[in-house]
Amino acid sequence: MLTPALIASTPSDQELFDHICKELESRIPQSVYESSAAFSKAIYQLPRGLQAMQSVYELDISMTLDDLAWHFLNHPADISSRRTYEGLLELELPAEASLFKQAWDIWAPHLEQYRQHGVGEQEPHDYLESIGVQKPINPLNDQLWKLLEKPNNLGLMQAWVNYARKYPERCIDSTDQESGCRSVIEPVNLSR
Repeated sequence: MLTPALIASTPSDQELFDHICKELESRIPQSVYESSAAFSKAIYQLPRGLQAMQSVYELDISMTLDDLAWHFLNHPADISSRRTYEGLLELELPAEASLFKQAWDIWAPHLEQYRQHGVGEQEPHDYLESIGVQKPINPLNDQLWKLLEKPNNLGLMQAWVNYARKYPERCIDSTDQESGCRSVIEPVNLSR
């Protein structure tokens, strides 16, 4: 179980990252990923810091394997994108959040069409090109990859470690004394 004492006593970033991963795996079983409703419920039951960490996990995978445009194809739900944006802000990654929001603003006008028809007979990259999304998102990809290519870095996951060391109390279960409920990330409107 993740505790402030464990966070403070873990010397290496990789070890702390491993502890955080184990904590998330114990709280969100693999079966929960099969239902977006169950997944959303599970995320919002996490402490604030773990919510943010889990929320950016899929973006890290997308940026490792593909890019921002593909991320939105794989995760087209508004709530998923809002959670990712909120997570980036909570993890104190404003530059990354800004790039994500700019990419979302390019993708969002095409979302309803994608929900109704998917990519059709086209290959995903051809689809993204044909709707005019890939070209304006490419410079944002380049900027985000540059931010993530720091030496000895875990990509977006490095922010998990930095955040846990800075705010260990936000990574464990606690009750907000004033309201009596768990602290959660405040919803942010991506369409601003």
